[in-house]
Amino acid sequence: MTFNSVYEITNNLSTVAGQHMIDYFTGNSLDDDRWHLRTVNGGIGGAMSDEIDGGYKVSFTTHTTSWGGLVFYNSPNYARSFNLQNFTCIVTAKRGLGSETGGFWLGMSNVINTTQNHTVAFSSSDYSGQTKFFLYRKGDVTNSIESDITIDDNWHTAKIQSTPNGTNLSIDGVLKVTGAAGSGDHDCSPSLTGIDADSATHGQDTSFSLRYFEAWNT
Repeated sequence: MTFNSVYEITNNLSTVAGQHMIDYFTGNSLDDDRWHLRTVNGGIGGAMSDEIDGGYKVSFTTHTTSWGGLVFYNSPNYARSFNLQNFTCIVTAKRGLGSETGGFWLGMSNVINTTQNHTVAFSSSDYSGQTKFFLYRKGDVTNSIESDITIDDNWHTAKIQSTPNGTNLSIDGVLKVTGAAGSGDHDCSPSLTGIDADSATHGQDTSFSLRYFEAWNT
């Protein structure tokens, strides 16, 4: 039997394919047809890491409370091609802040600003006092649910599954957080941002890095 597409091998033609994207953050440059390095609050730089499996490195510069990262880009508006309560995403990343205050939010969002309204993300930001990696949600429901893994600067792979009935966060292949329903029916887009909020020592070599991101509508 022959097929007209890879999709038809495993799916019935009556099933409409959902949005699905994958990025390994390899090569000499960022895929700027897809991603945009966006400054949310100043002091952001980015480049492919010059090391094996280093991925893409977002650096915080001298601006106090540097905030920004990678978002989908479709000028003049960014493409909101996913749904906040019907998506799954997988991300491999590491925090590079040492003892400084801050971290990342990696997932989906309806906005690109400091309000973070309608956002679901895997987070390492200790800006609000968290000490563990956690599931961050803001919008129809707002909460931060900690896992049992202490925030560090090592590589971790997280999987977020968001449905109308709730949101799950797995870290390094183990389910760590289960959140109740309430993310809301909102258009959203991949949002991989972070913050260095430590103004006292700002401008040091602080960053977060991305090695893999996959997302699909469910």
